[in-house]
Amino acid sequence: MGQNVVFFIIFLNLAKDFKNRFVYSIGNQVLNKKNLWNRLHDYEAEIYGLIKNAVGNADLAKDLFQDVYLQAIVNLDKLDPERSLKNWLITVARNRIINYFRERKRREFEELSESMLISEIKSDDIDLIITRALDKLPDRHREIIRLREIESRSYKEISDMLQLSESAITSLLKRSRSLLKKHVTLQLLPDWFSEQSKDFNLDDLGRFINSFDLSENLFSAIEQQSQIFFHHIRNDWNKWQNLFIKETDFTKVRHILGDLRSRLVLDIGCGTGTWANHFLNLGANIIALDLNDSMLRIAKTINSPITSGNFMPVRSNTYYLPLGSEQIDVVFFSLVLHHLADPERAINEAARVVRRAGKIVIIDFNRHRNHELADQMKDLWLGFKTGTIVKWCKKNKIKLETENFWDSGYNIEIFIQVYKKLK
Repeated sequence: MGQNVVFFIIFLNLAKDFKNRFVYSIGNQVLNKKNLWNRLHDYEAEIYGLIKNAVGNADLAKDLFQDVYLQAIVNLDKLDPERSLKNWLITVARNRIINYFRERKRREFEELSESMLISEIKSDDIDLIITRALDKLPDRHREIIRLREIESRSYKEISDMLQLSESAITSLLKRSRSLLKKHVTLQLLPDWFSEQSKDFNLDDLGRFINSFDLSENLFSAIEQQSQIFFHHIRNDWNKWQNLFIKETDFTKVRHILGDLRSRLVLDIGCGTGTWANHFLNLGANIIALDLNDSMLRIAKTINSPITSGNFMPVRSNTYYLPLGSEQIDVVFFSLVLHHLADPERAINEAARVVRRAGKIVIIDFNRHRNHELADQMKDLWLGFKTGTIVKWCKKNKIKLETENFWDSGYNIEIFIQVYKKLK
């Protein structure tokens, strides 16, 4: 029982470690840089009012206001003299407000309060939850948790036992605790949610969830956010896409796919039809599928005049393709899966409609940590480990043929995988 109490305390500490992330004390900085405050004083009331209106809480607004002015003091010397001080302060304040709400969502999702655990989880259940979570850890992670948290070994002792440097032990222990927390958390969530989330970092969904009051409508609600985003940027989608896929990348993909003449290509999540345009010019016949009407209208305008292939725009979601089984030569996903609530289900449906010996092509983000960009583009998943997609395809007797990567900038790597359906 003592072991379980130790793990329970560990878990509570891990769950609480986000609570004080944005609490700062700036007393000394203010005293030392009083002259700079004098320059900023004129806008204090306006900046504080902006923050208070956004967060709706006076005490919280004061904390965030202090953060903003600390940033101003630290960076004032870097301000372009041609730029308005007031506009600069407003920009800093808005960024601080955005970061607050983003981190609050992530924190609320990951944080399991002590009162919730005590009131809703019996001690026997805690024992079982911790035991199951430990069982799911890889051997190395389980071992270091045992040595450090149960046996209270020093870092030096663990370093000698595992023949790793103390810095490596520190890093491994951090990952092990995080993994233990994830497996404990998944057991406290509804079964349907845990099943869909088990292959992903909880960081993904934490950006969208405000509490543990989860319903099965959550994923569809998130997808609706994506559709609203795409509707608003429909006329600029090509500019967005070009941030990640350059003309040289289009050439690489065309080379990888080979001869497409007279092939029937299903472009899932076609957007404004950029890829369809390339495939049509290679003589392919295109079914361009998207859920967004405004995107499809643009795709039709761009691609219908092309006579080297046939173009058919279709409004449909990815989970119920309006096609019979084994009708398509090539199924194509480009920067689509990370927007879908259930990407594995979309791959299952693609596997159904592709012919035997046909191909499924997937272009997407490798796993990344660029939360700001993901939030801006309403991405659901922060990319994928390519092995996860290989596993999904393997279930459908779809074999990986080729895999390539390129750097898109923004600290995000793009991958392309070409799969072949076994005969």
